[in-house]
Amino acid sequence: MRRPLSLAQIVATIVGLTLAGLGGVAVAMLLPADSLTGETVEVAGMGFTLVMAVLTLLIGLVFLGGARRPAEAKAGLVSIGIALLAMGIVIFVEPDAVTGVFGVNQTSGVVYAVTGLIAAIAGIISPRSPGRSVQMSELEDKALTDYI
Repeated sequence: MRRPLSLAQIVATIVGLTLAGLGGVAVAMLLPADSLTGETVEVAGMGFTLVMAVLTLLIGLVFLGGARRPAEAKAGLVSIGIALLAMGIVIFVEPDAVTGVFGVNQTSGVVYAVTGLIAAIAGIISPRSPGRSVQMSELEDKALTDYI
C-alpha cells in the first residue's frame, strides 16, 4: 500500500513546478542570448535576465527533487523557503541594487517572498511522516477490539 503524500510533499511539488515553469519560460524567451545579464524579459510580471531565469529554474528543480520523501520535503521547504523569503524581501525593498545582474523588479520580490513564506510555513507545520498517525490509530483500534 502506498503512503499518502504529506503536506510538505504537496507544497514542494507545487512550488517547484511554479518556479521551474517561470524559470523555464524565461530561459526559453531569452535564448539564444549574447550576454548572461544584458537582455531582460518579463514573465508573469516578474523581471528576468538569463542568470535569474536559470537560478529560478534550478530552485524549482531542487524543490521538485526534495518532494520525493516527507522528511526531505520538510527540510527543503524550511531551509530553501527561508532563503527565498529573505531574497524576496531584499529584492522588494531595494530592486535597483539587483536589477542590473538579475533583471528583477518589485513584483519579483513579492513573488519570491510570498513563495518562500508559504514554503517555510508548510515545512514547519508538516509532520515528518504522514502515515504514522494513521498506522497508530489502526493499531490502537485493533488493540482496543482485542481487549474488549
